[in-house]
Amino acid sequence: MTATLGIFILALMGIGECAYLFLSRMRDQEPVCMIGSECHTVLGDVHNKTVGIHNDLLGIIFYGGVAVVTLLLLGNTPHAMFLTNIERLIVSAGVVMSLYFVYLEWRVIRAWCFWCTVSAITTWIMAAVLLVAHIG
Repeated sequence: MTATLGIFILALMGIGECAYLFLSRMRDQEPVCMIGSECHTVLGDVHNKTVGIHNDLLGIIFYGGVAVVTLLLLGNTPHAMFLTNIERLIVSAGVVMSLYFVYLEWRVIRAWCFWCTVSAITTWIMAAVLLVAHIG
């Protein structure tokens, strides 16, 4: 139960991160880059879209999906094993995508976005929590 609550909180944090980037883009404002000054380079790059969809919106969908599944798991549901497997699948896909995005920042764009990196770390922490909960 503690791991599930932790995943839910991380998902809410991820929604907040991506919503901030989404709203900044909608308002045509550069987001505040907490560390460094390369956010605009990464967010303005052609790789800021995946299959034609802005990555901030994909992040909201990803974290929103994790939040919904995890919220269902926090309730008393007879489908807990199915939902747990869905949660693992979604988070695993998020880990793969975040590794790809970090690779793009590092080797292709050659610039680092604070918010993008925080989002990747948030996803990796989710995966670590799920792994520890599964082992324990």
